[in-house]
Amino acid sequence: MLISAALTILATGMILGSVLLSSVALCAIGLCLAGLSYGSCPISVTTFVSVFYGTKNFVTNFSVLNFNLLGTSFIATFSNVLMNNTGGYSMTFVFLMVLAIVALVLNILIRRP
Repeated sequence: MLISAALTILATGMILGSVLLSSVALCAIGLCLAGLSYGSCPISVTTFVSVFYGTKNFVTNFSVLNFNLLGTSFIATFSNVLMNNTGGYSMTFVFLMVLAIVALVLNILIRRP
C-alpha cells in the first residue's frame, strides 16, 4: 500500500507538471504511473486485510475497507467544481496529490490492532 500511495504521488506530480509545461510525454508517463497505482489497489487491499487482520473475519473486514468507495465517488464531483472555479486542472491535481500524501502518512502510521 505504501508503493501504491507513492506511485499516486509521483503520478499526480508528473501529470500536474505536464499540464503546467504542456508536455505530452510527461503526461503519458504520469498516466501510466496512475494506471499502475490504480491497478494495484484491489490487490493491495485484499492482501492487507488478510495479513493485517487475519482470515477469521475476512469477509467483514474486506467489506469495511471497501466502504471507502462510497466517499471516493464524490471526489470526481469535487474535482469538477475545482476545475470550473479555477479554470483549469492544476488545482485538481494538487488536491489529488494532497489526498495521496495523506494516504501515505496514514499508511506509515498504521499499527496492528
